[in-house]
Amino acid sequence: MMTEMVSRADASLQNLFGLQDIAQTIYLFGSDEQKDYYLPRFASGELDGAMALTEPEAGSDLQSVQLTARFDEAGGKWLLNGKKHFITNGCAKVLLVLARSEEGSKDGRGLSLFLAEKSPQIVVQRLEDKLGIHGSPTCELQFNDAAAELIGQRRRGLTRYVMSLMNGARLAIGSQAVGIAEAARRCAWDYTRKRSQFGKPLCEIPAVWEMLSRMDALTAAGRTLLYETSACVDKRNALAQLNEGDGGNDDTRNAEKTYARLADLLTPLTKFFTTEMANQVTYDAIQCHGGKGYMREHNVERYYRDARITNIYEGTTQLQIVAAIGGVMKQLLAPIMDELAALPYADALRPLAARVAEARRLSQECLTMLNADDCGKFDLLARRMVRMESLIFVSLLLLRDAHRDPARCELAERFIWEFLPEVAMQATVVKTALS
Repeated sequence: MMTEMVSRADASLQNLFGLQDIAQTIYLFGSDEQKDYYLPRFASGELDGAMALTEPEAGSDLQSVQLTARFDEAGGKWLLNGKKHFITNGCAKVLLVLARSEEGSKDGRGLSLFLAEKSPQIVVQRLEDKLGIHGSPTCELQFNDAAAELIGQRRRGLTRYVMSLMNGARLAIGSQAVGIAEAARRCAWDYTRKRSQFGKPLCEIPAVWEMLSRMDALTAAGRTLLYETSACVDKRNALAQLNEGDGGNDDTRNAEKTYARLADLLTPLTKFFTTEMANQVTYDAIQCHGGKGYMREHNVERYYRDARITNIYEGTTQLQIVAAIGGVMKQLLAPIMDELAALPYADALRPLAARVAEARRLSQECLTMLNADDCGKFDLLARRMVRMESLIFVSLLLLRDAHRDPARCELAERFIWEFLPEVAMQATVVKTALS
């Protein structure tokens, strides 16, 4: 919630605020000495942080990282050499750096995670000139024998620690996207209430009202998915803490595994849905402003520019699809969907629930066909399958919210009538491709 609120005010500030989360990586995987030294200073605000992962030749493909780490026996320190770029807040006081610690290695198993403090050996070579998030410095860094400490164990930098760090960051970007969308939505409503054309406020013109109501539904949909995912991650983390040592039992350990699998699916699903949603909402918000929206005198153009990065950094939409498709094919969300579908919906919601049930049937047919496919079309159709899953799951979450609070019925109805029919379209494409 805090991340969304900060992002609503300024998405750039959220990048600085959100990157304090690297302290959690130190807490989870650092030594006791590292925790004692760094965590109080992060908590007090003395330190700020950044994660230095991307390189000129290693963007989405992080296992291709080439920045090297060698251990200096004389000084008892690891020394980092190489270049990182597109590093958000790269001028921070503490960097978590993914580096190749195993000489001669070529893949992710040769990578380790290191902590490096700001020093003359870490040079900010340039600041990127960006489309948006202008208040957040994006840096190219050169490491010249920069001293660093190993976080956790060698060779687990990418496979264990960075994946944990990235999953947290992806949830934060989802929250950032919801915050930007909320700001743009409010801006559009404020402007269209005050601006009159043809003798009436813009918001009373059907074509404009349609955009406004669509923005309302999309933003609410993104938020309910974000909170559902956050709750799942919290439960996984709480169970993991309970199960440390001999604290748990078979039931709690099984529950932890279940929530871990759900979190691994819902996290990329959430980033995929919320960031694409924010781009659509900010686009429509400019349209609601007409020519004024294209001018810098209104904040809405900034929201549009800021939203554009959300479905690129911390893993593109395409990477989120790769991360989510396995869980979609295994139908990990089916038990939750069954519970949501079985709620005793009031009369006004029953037709909507029936539409969701039909969408689930179409999706299930596609899953069955894709599982039986031997023509190599899995990767090509993955985006459509993930999109269908997200639309169905979000529709059920909105129905649940409306069941709990009748004031939210209109949002559920708007989303299901406007966006759920896309499932039928995607299903037609999938079936045609597989037939």
